[in-house]
Amino acid sequence: MLKIFVSKPIIDDVSNKDVQTIDQERTYIEVLVPNSEDESVTAETKKNRPQKQPSPGSIKNKERINTPKKRFKRQPCAGVTVNSGDRNATSEARTFKSRQKGDTSQDLAFMEGVCDGNSELIYHAIDGWERCNNDLAYWKKESIKRQIRLIRKCRDYVRLEEWKRKLKIENSKLENEKSELRREIRKCEEEIRNLKGKKIQAEERMIQAEEKLHEVEMSHAKLEKQNSEYKKKINRQQRGIVKLQRMYQEKDNELQKHGLTPSLLLQVNRLYEKLQLAHIQSDA
Repeated sequence: MLKIFVSKPIIDDVSNKDVQTIDQERTYIEVLVPNSEDESVTAETKKNRPQKQPSPGSIKNKERINTPKKRFKRQPCAGVTVNSGDRNATSEARTFKSRQKGDTSQDLAFMEGVCDGNSELIYHAIDGWERCNNDLAYWKKESIKRQIRLIRKCRDYVRLEEWKRKLKIENSKLENEKSELRREIRKCEEEIRNLKGKKIQAEERMIQAEEKLHEVEMSHAKLEKQNSEYKKKINRQQRGIVKLQRMYQEKDNELQKHGLTPSLLLQVNRLYEKLQLAHIQSDA
């Protein structure tokens, strides 16, 4: 009895949006082998857990393409001889090898159907089964990775949307502050313009006041000249009055000597008062 163990990947369910864990469970196919009455020969596949296929053009991929695949040693089933010219066997093997990656249950049924007649088909079937399982596990793993990448991208997109919303709120706040500052700037500019207008008006008033001051100073100088002239005239008149008073006093003395009446003296006093009034009017 020949037990051929085949690796069968089992993919668990997705939990907590993490990477799926891939475990392996081995199943086997029993085939009768001649010259082995009580002993059982075990042949285990050397393929391990399916690895990630490198991108085309990489060194590992080139080495995998150039490296020939390891085949099982062909051992004929009991009572069956395989000829290289067996057209049915070779055509069925070619058909199995050219099958696309698809439902593994059909491949298993096909393999079980041909195991009882032809060893070449058995090894081709085992090889195809291994390749199908490896490819299926690889693509399932790749789809899981793509889903994880998509989930991460979605999370990043959600984060970016949140940041975008926050930035919009901050931008609206900044726009409001900006508008307020612009209003304050306009108010300050208006005040500056008003102050400039007031400054111009004050400068004009100052110029007018300076002109008036100059005129007042000129008139004051004229008045000073006139005052000095009037003072000179007053001094002259005072000197004349003093002379007249002396003359009147001398005349009064003479008149008193000659025995003049008081009425005459009263008349003289009136004339003296009239002279003083005329002098005061001339001073004004």
